[in-house]
Amino acid sequence: MACRAGEYCLNILESIKSSFPGLSVTQVGPDFELEVSSVSLYDVLRILKREQGFILLLDIIGVDYSKYTSQPKEKRFSVIYHLLHMEAHTRLRVKVNLNENEAITSIKDLWSAAAWAEQEVAEMYGLEFEQHKTKKLLTPSHLKGFALRKDWQPAFSSKPQELSNIDFPWLADISDDERLCRKVIDINPSNPAIQGTFIVKAEVLGTVVKRAKVEIGLQHRGVEKLCESKLFSQIIPLAERLNYSSPMIGAIAWAKTVETALGIELTDRAQALRMIMMELSRALDHATCLSSMASDLRAWDASAIFSRIREHISNLFVAYHGARLMGPSVRIGGMIQDLPVGWVTQCLETINIIQSELAEVTSLLTRAPSWLVFHGEAGLSAAQALDWGMTGPCLRACGVNYDLRKNSPYYFYQDVEFDVPLGINGDPYDRYLVRVEEIFQSLRIISQVLDHIPSGLIQTDDPRLAKPTGAMRLTSADYAKHFDLYQNGTPLNSGEYYSFIESSNGELGFFLISDGEGKPYRLKIRGPSFYHFQSFPSSIENISLGSAAAVLASLNAITGEIDR
Repeated sequence: MACRAGEYCLNILESIKSSFPGLSVTQVGPDFELEVSSVSLYDVLRILKREQGFILLLDIIGVDYSKYTSQPKEKRFSVIYHLLHMEAHTRLRVKVNLNENEAITSIKDLWSAAAWAEQEVAEMYGLEFEQHKTKKLLTPSHLKGFALRKDWQPAFSSKPQELSNIDFPWLADISDDERLCRKVIDINPSNPAIQGTFIVKAEVLGTVVKRAKVEIGLQHRGVEKLCESKLFSQIIPLAERLNYSSPMIGAIAWAKTVETALGIELTDRAQALRMIMMELSRALDHATCLSSMASDLRAWDASAIFSRIREHISNLFVAYHGARLMGPSVRIGGMIQDLPVGWVTQCLETINIIQSELAEVTSLLTRAPSWLVFHGEAGLSAAQALDWGMTGPCLRACGVNYDLRKNSPYYFYQDVEFDVPLGINGDPYDRYLVRVEEIFQSLRIISQVLDHIPSGLIQTDDPRLAKPTGAMRLTSADYAKHFDLYQNGTPLNSGEYYSFIESSNGELGFFLISDGEGKPYRLKIRGPSFYHFQSFPSSIENISLGSAAAVLASLNAITGEIDR
């Protein structure tokens, strides 16, 4: 199937090459890379989307190659557009190389998802996008320079972060009376409706939102810059903190990226353990989201039941690695520890309890009049969701049947039976239904894996990752290797690598550029919440403030993924 998809994509790219001389096509692992000039960039992307089926813009990535020694570049910067063909399950990276003062055309009119992504590239690298007035998105207003350039030097300041002056442009097509009645309100992180450190400013008429804007970056920690100075193994704790509700998914996603780049195959037991932990994390994340959603809508009984489900799963994590969320569990090449005695029995008993409580809470909520009022409210069509770069439950709630565990399976997902729940209207009600059913399906996957869990090692014995064993027989060379492994890490061949998993919110991906060392030259994190939250201001126009709170909760916008 992958071979046929590759041939299909290659045929598309060859036809585009005939229309745009000078383009070059290379295959990077299972993906393809198309190098274009800045002049032809917009036209190529337009054809790829509207004529060739690459309808989803996954990410826009900036790179500074000024210190890339493995393969020196003629031009210092590159901007990479990551596209997905959903029918052929084929990924394409379109790369344009630039000098410092070159500008490229904005593609906001092709994909709404490009707006924040272009702003981030401009902010971090100082590149200019024509027809797009960019401003600070993630970094503090007083920060000087461009943080992801290789020659940037941090200048520490005690000056506090100043909030942006968010205002709304003048509207000439409304009456003076309505203009006087409209008020602008701030919904800041102290507001109970806000589940994260971001700010929403809304212009309201009565209780109806007319226009809205958001400010993000309040929790920006410079994770991608920080990763450039960390060994691959040291990035695991940073990956865990992308989503506080499902940290193990982030750790596994990052470990999988390095393992894919190294060409390492995990043991069967390690793959099974990762599947179990990811599905538990998915169920916990969904329960946290639904508890918050029910609380915002004053469905206190339902919120309490979802909180109990979260506690049941947290207790399983405590029994496994000693912590409710972020404990020692994942390492590159496998897992840190095996399942303790009695854990499988405890897990199966917990699954039965959660299934019973889910049945109870759905009987309370699914047909409740207070919940049904959101049926069809602030919904997104499939085309709109794809335009905003949505993946995961938010996309499936719009009726798009796309789940990476089915469409691009990894580990043993192709060997287990589970269904992909779909919605119709893409509204908060459908997102609730999809997440509830996904908890059921995650429990179903866990039960199948536990019934057939393989025996064996939980860590690869690949010498590039495994430390020397046999304390009584170690030589000086073994000690030197052990020291080098922990001091300098495992070197990775120069090149570009992208790996992804289906996280609880959608596609979580890591784009890694290596210069032959044991740490990244460039690491770009593709968090699903960054694109989901971008759609929020337009989604809540002309709906009530109460409905806007439901929309926000249903998006499950996680600040760690947004701000990084």
